[in-house]
This record gives sequence, C-alpha cells and structure tokens, in this order.
Amino acid sequence: MTAGSWQQLADLAHANALSFNHVHISALVCRLPKLVPSPHGLEVSERGRFSRFLGEVSELVAQRLPTFDPRAVANVLWAVCKLGYSPAPPLLNQFLFEAYVRMEKFNAQVTWVGGR
Repeated sequence: MTAGSWQQLADLAHANALSFNHVHISALVCRLPKLVPSPHGLEVSERGRFSRFLGEVSELVAQRLPTFDPRAVANVLWAVCKLGYSPAPPLLNQFLFEAYVRMEKFNAQVTWVGGR
C-alpha cells in the first residue's frame, strides 16, 4: 500500500476491502501506526473520523481473522499495540483464541514480530 496518510489508506480500504485477504488486511493495519504514530496527535476534528475508520478496520479484521496465518496475527497485534488501540473485548478474545490455536505454528521470527 502506498498511502501517504491514513485518509488515503481509508480510501484504498473502502475501494478494495471486499477483495482483501489476510495479507492485505495485515498490511493495512500495520501501515496505520506508521501514518499515525499517536492518535492523540491528530486534530480533534480528525479523531472521530479516525476512530470510525478503526472501527471499520476492526470489523474487517473480525470477519477475516479465521483466515490469518501466525505472521498476520502477530503483525496485527503489534500494530494495535503500537497505536495504543484497545479492541472491543469480543475481538480481543477472538485474537487470543486465534493465536492460541496457531501457537505451535508460531516460530521465533513470528514471535519476535509480535513483540517488536
């Protein structure tokens, strides 16, 4: 994704979300903290739109999470932590479950990615 702002990323996501697979979704989520190092640093008028976009992204993640491989799970968890975003408890529980069922497929590199 070549978006230079979270708004451009949102436009790309809105235009292509139906065709996104786990790699696209992981890349989308991982791009967010690079574009928005701190959501608190956004203008007040932007925060609501960004929050709504995070909600849309959360829905997309929740829908496709069962198709994620261990790397996508780790990458998305890293990005969520980096953003300081707290997913709704059902989504967080779903993530923890997906990580748990894939635990034996995690390797040192994937674990490091999740902890970077």
